[in-house]
Amino acid sequence: MIALAVVLAVVAVGTYLPASAANATLVVAMGLSVLIWVVGENFGALFTNGATDVNSGPLLILLSLVYWRRPGDRSVQPELVRAAAEAI
Repeated sequence: MIALAVVLAVVAVGTYLPASAANATLVVAMGLSVLIWVVGENFGALFTNGATDVNSGPLLILLSLVYWRRPGDRSVQPELVRAAAEAI
């Protein structure tokens, strides 16, 4: 459990790193999403007539792709953060 918490903390902090390191942590996040979806959730219990959240793994991967950056992109874009805060 402690190892999982450490990996999740690294993934959370990794989005603030330069693009190449941030993308590496996103790959770890996507792999972890697949692992939890397959092993922990058994594909959302799709084949047992008890499916409650079938698509959480693929949606987490899609969410990870939103944070994918090209080399040279800035790690934090204050104008986007400000616009998002104003929208709320």
